[in-house]
Amino acid sequence: MVRDYVRDYPEATVMEVSRETGVSVARIYELVRQGKLVAHSPDSDMAVECVVCGRRIVTGQVCDQCRREIRAKSVPASDERLKGRLHLESRLRRPREKGY
Repeated sequence: MVRDYVRDYPEATVMEVSRETGVSVARIYELVRQGKLVAHSPDSDMAVECVVCGRRIVTGQVCDQCRREIRAKSVPASDERLKGRLHLESRLRRPREKGY
């Protein structure tokens, strides 16, 4: 319902979307943070702030620049074959501990 309204009226304010759909403003911002709703531009009042740097973003929690920096720091540059992959092999082979 909210996505349809925003698609039909991309420049609507958060208050307009809330009033027309019956969904609270807080829930609309939550949907944007979860990536389930996209603001039409970073200047829209529906846009949210990157939790790392504060830059206005249209969806999600982290801007593209901060996401790239986080990824670069999380995988050593010396191991190119591991970049961009999630590694669970060691967790899958290790027996689970009680309470885990």
